[in-house]
Amino acid sequence: MPLTQEQIAARSKGIGGSDAGVIAGLRPNLTPVQLWQEKTGRIPPPDFSDNELVEWGHEFEEVIGRVWAKRTGNKIRRVNRTLYDKEHTFMLGHIDFDVVGKNEGLECKQAAFWMRNFWGDEDTDDVPLYYLIQGVHYMRIYDTAAWNFAVLLGGNKLMKYRVERDLDSEKQLIELERKFWTCVETDIPPPPIRIEDLARVWPTTGGSIVATEEIALAVDECAKLGEQRRELEKQEKALKLAIGTYMGAAGDLVDPADPSTLLATYRAHDENRIDVNRLREEQPAIAAEYTKTSAVRKFLAK
Repeated sequence: MPLTQEQIAARSKGIGGSDAGVIAGLRPNLTPVQLWQEKTGRIPPPDFSDNELVEWGHEFEEVIGRVWAKRTGNKIRRVNRTLYDKEHTFMLGHIDFDVVGKNEGLECKQAAFWMRNFWGDEDTDDVPLYYLIQGVHYMRIYDTAAWNFAVLLGGNKLMKYRVERDLDSEKQLIELERKFWTCVETDIPPPPIRIEDLARVWPTTGGSIVATEEIALAVDECAKLGEQRRELEKQEKALKLAIGTYMGAAGDLVDPADPSTLLATYRAHDENRIDVNRLREEQPAIAAEYTKTSAVRKFLAK
């Protein structure tokens, strides 16, 4: 079920279950600094209204929950309100389902089948860490003994998991979230975890700063690693050239001991790309309309 306007507004007032994994640095496409920018109003929250993946996720929740209940013999009910932790009021949650008659909850997910390797054996607690932390967050807020996960893989394979409450993990997560929310309240960004975060915190530059001995050594090491990387890239290109030359017009390279084992591919395929230079030359007004200017910072170890 999509979030209500009340639930969307509540997200800006605290930390939800989907935020917990971001704060722990487990989201590849979102960092604590970006989440801090959102919570402090520097950037708008993501708009999922036209996101088809999110739309289908909401549509499938009811089906996944119903099948999970049928297979486990449990009854479930929707929870349509936002609950706040009694002690740490910055922690909030709105869950998918409550398991009737049990001190447990249920979270329903759907994923592409290629993500199967991210999930462990069925009927275990081996769920992706990002979702595990979400469960820890909800177990704290709803004061439950366990949390269930039902994931629909590839649209036709339902897997069941159950995670029991662990107080040590809960304490660690509370401390992470407390530190993050202090950053929100004091308007001080959390520590960056990726170099792209630096430009988000300090978008403009100017002046100079004297390096400490430790930082000077770090710059030297960074430059050395950059040189090693460039040398490895040269070696990689030379090896690709040798292999590709041997393959000639062949698209596949197979193992001499087992021809059914594929070693490499060098296949032709079509790519569609916009000719930006031609667009700017022949349709400058259109090119200008769709050109976005962004402030960027580029790091160079001299």
